[in-house]
Amino acid sequence: MTRTRPLVWALREQPSLFFGIAVIALLALLAVFAPWLSPFDPNDLNPLARMKPPSGEHFFGTDALGRDLFTRVVWGARVSLIVGVAVSAISMVLGVLIGMLAGYFRCSTASSCASWTASWPSPTFCWPSRSCRRFAAAWPR
Repeated sequence: MTRTRPLVWALREQPSLFFGIAVIALLALLAVFAPWLSPFDPNDLNPLARMKPPSGEHFFGTDALGRDLFTRVVWGARVSLIVGVAVSAISMVLGVLIGMLAGYFRCSTASSCASWTASWPSPTFCWPSRSCRRFAAAWPR
């Protein structure tokens, strides 16, 4: 039995997995080849080409400042991919660190480790500080 057999089976059984891999691969290709795919600079302003519809020159049209939307989407894919990879790497490092600490301090059950990590404050709930107070006030006691 080869190693590719389970992968082919998984792709056949779950078409959403294939679709997700295809979207990420397309995003990665767009990000890598952005300088060669985009005909314009993403920040160039062209007031004469404001709000143009899609055409042969501007594939997705232009925005209110005359910037080419296809170019901005391609260069934006590059930024999105960099941010996604960076966040995944940071999360992986923190997860490994937390797992090592949990093993070192011998968290006896998974629930105690889960409650320990869940007790950390989340920046999404604490921005701005007024919403953090609302969240703390609404928390059941």
